[in-house]
Amino acid sequence: MNPAQFKGAMGDAIAKTTPQLYRDCLRLVSHVGGQSAKGRAMKMMVTTEFRKHADVTDEKELEALRANAVRALSNYMVYESSSKDPRLKAKINRENVGDGQTTKGAGV
Repeated sequence: MNPAQFKGAMGDAIAKTTPQLYRDCLRLVSHVGGQSAKGRAMKMMVTTEFRKHADVTDEKELEALRANAVRALSNYMVYESSSKDPRLKAKINRENVGDGQTTKGAGV
């Protein structure tokens, strides 16, 4: 996917209604974590974040919140896929070490 296609796809994701985005987040959590403790914790986090902002009516703020949710989902997908791609995993490890973070025991 080239950058223009990615930007278009991200725009489509941000344009989703809040309930659609919420369902997409829960589907991803279910796919990634299933019924494990990790999955239940992720589901609780998604639910808490959406409920925390349930009373927001300002369209600009809603758009920013949707963009943050989409960004978090895509960041998580990149992180998860890095474990399957040795080049991406090595690059992430190099960047984390360069930032002074340690990756030992991080499961990456």
